[in-house]
Amino acid sequence: FSADFNAAFYHQCRADVVITKASGAEGGYQEKVQPCLDAGIPCIVIARPTPLVTGDELLESQAAFAQRLSRWLAAAKE
Repeated sequence: FSADFNAAFYHQCRADVVITKASGAEGGYQEKVQPCLDAGIPCIVIARPTPLVTGDELLESQAAFAQRLSRWLAAAKE
């Protein structure tokens, strides 16, 4: 949706706060946030979570998966 559409929607709904996710340009993030800034409406942005495991990893067996999962769970507790 366009910024103008969102501004009209916020006005029609009498929004006193907007909650959105950090969806990037493809998700219309700027078009959601800019009308809030223009109208003085607080905007809460939910950030994308940081991945706990990065990169690609090929596990050749169920045992290798279980071992990797154990290491991942131990690291997540730290």
